[in-house]
Amino acid sequence: MEKDEILSSLNYNKKQLSSFKKKLKALEEQLDSLQEFAIQCSSHIGSFESSMAKRKNKLNVFDGFLDKVKSAVRYKQKMSDMLSGSEYSATVACIDQLQNSVASEKSKTINDIRYIEQRISELESRVSNLQYQYDTYPEEVQPNGE
Repeated sequence: MEKDEILSSLNYNKKQLSSFKKKLKALEEQLDSLQEFAIQCSSHIGSFESSMAKRKNKLNVFDGFLDKVKSAVRYKQKMSDMLSGSEYSATVACIDQLQNSVASEKSKTINDIRYIEQRISELESRVSNLQYQYDTYPEEVQPNGE
């Protein structure tokens, strides 16, 4: 390869390297955001589960009234359905789906980061080799005018 071809290839690979480093930074920021979102979701899920447990415990207070007040029986039944029935199950299913989606996206982002890191490593090696070729390229000998 001629010296100008080496320089052209060197510049091209440096641009590629810069581009991949920008992509890596964006992916790392995306992963940080996903991890923060997962932490927030876990916190909210914990709050939801705690709230549901408190409501179920409060509902047990009605056990003493069930024999005396007919409306207490209906109220407890409706609330039990809400706290443990189809609405609760649907909510838990949505939470599970959200957690699975976040985990899947995190996994995809981690794989993308690994791929970009591999490409960066390859490009850094290529740039280093091209720089060495360029720096050690023999200078042309100018013919002596004599």
